[in-house]
Order: sequence, then structure tokens, then C-alpha cells
Amino acid sequence: MKKKLLLLLLVFATGFVDAQTKRFTIAWEDRVNVSTDDTPIFVPGFEMANFSYDAVQGIRFFAQWEETGSFRNPSITGITSESISANQLQDLNVAHIPEGLDFTHGRSKARGVSYVWVGIAPIYKENGVLKRVTSFSVNYSAQRSSQSQQVNTLNVTNSVLASGDFFKFYIDKTGVFKLDRRFLESLGMNVGAIDPSTLKIYGNGGEMLPLLNMDNTVFDPQENSIKVVGGEDGSFDNGDYILFYGVGTRGFNEESLTHVNAY
Repeated sequence: MKKKLLLLLLVFATGFVDAQTKRFTIAWEDRVNVSTDDTPIFVPGFEMANFSYDAVQGIRFFAQWEETGSFRNPSITGITSESISANQLQDLNVAHIPEGLDFTHGRSKARGVSYVWVGIAPIYKENGVLKRVTSFSVNYSAQRSSQSQQVNTLNVTNSVLASGDFFKFYIDKTGVFKLDRRFLESLGMNVGAIDPSTLKIYGNGGEMLPLLNMDNTVFDPQENSIKVVGGEDGSFDNGDYILFYGVGTRGFNEESLTHVNAY
């Protein structure tokens, strides 16, 4: 009897499972322009906060919300949809429309806050018929602790920009770059008064940010590897220079399938 009572107390002290339901409604627009250049590309659309499009996956509906508990056994229920014609697809490639909703889900964490996310293909095929979702629910189980627990948080430190003298320049191509004394002076730097061993270059490169906010984990300028040639004597002379590798803004982005750096 004592053993059974002890086990029961441990279960109740660990936590409780709470059934959760999230309901989503999709208010469709006839067409939105998803082009990143002068040639328009029109597809059916909806609220931009939940809208995603690329030339490979087509249209996706994403939703994200804060969840401190677990995210167990997520499923879609209560689906309402309507049939549509091929003409309503506009420029959307019918080959990118899946059979069924193609339900995806996961977890993310940003600045110490836990989130869960779900995604579906809001336009899908069912027995050869084109349909679009107008509403649906996500059901899942969230186990939450009934006791106070230590919460892991991000190790927040001061930005690298909090101290020091900074001089800004930019690159637009990817490659190895050479910075000499004349270039540093053109930035306004008093080169004669610096110790070359203290020189640093910061930058996160010119590539586009991830399409999903949850994929962005860098919140401060990153230090680049550099080589100072000729600075071993403690001064930056006319023949001295800095070498570093930088990533520019030009190039093809595989995630967005574009040469246009939108952000």
C-alpha cells in the first residue's frame, strides 16, 4: 500500500496533461503577387502573417504560438474546405499541389521563449479534385509541470558594439579582400595610433535572412577571421594590410530560388 501511494504522489508532483485545441480560419484572396522582380506572379493568397510561397513547395500556411508545455501527438481535425477550379490557381503550378494537407509541425525557441508551429498545404488534391482549406483545428497534448522548475534562459551579454571605435564599410561580392593603410585612413581611422593586434572585423555576411523567424539565431554582429600582415612590430605601416573572407549580397539563394536579395 505504501509503494502504491508513493507512486501516485510522484505522478501528481511531476505534472499534468492538458488537451489543447487551436482553431484557424483562412480568409482567401483571389490573387496576390509573389514576384520578386518586374515580372508578376499571381497566386491565391491569405493573411501574410501565415502565408508562405516558393517555387518548389508552392503555397504553405504556417502558424506559431507560445507553448511552455510539451507538444505531444499533434493532429488536424475539423477541416472545412471548398472545391476550386484550375483557373483559380492563377500562376500556381498544379504539379506542386500535394495529395492531402501535408501536415508538418515542430518546436522552436527564441530569446528564452518556447514556441510550437504547424504548417499545411492549404490547397490540395482529394481524389483528383482541387480543394482549398477554409478552416481547421490542431489538437495536441501539453504536459505542464505542477511544481516550480528552473527555466533555462539565453546567456545574454552586451553587444560587441557596446565599446570600442567602429568604422563601417561594405562589400557586394563574395571573396578574399585586402585592406591597406590608405583604405583604413579613408574610413576616418587614425592608423598611426592603433595597435594592429586589436583590429577586428565584424559582419554577418550579405546573404538573405531565413524565411522563418524561428530559423534566425544570430542577434549580434559576428566576428570574422582576419590576417594582419606586417603588424607584428606593433604599428600599421604603409606596406601592411589586412586579409579577410567576406560574403557579399550577390548570388543565388536556394531557399528562395532567386538572385534578388530581398532582405
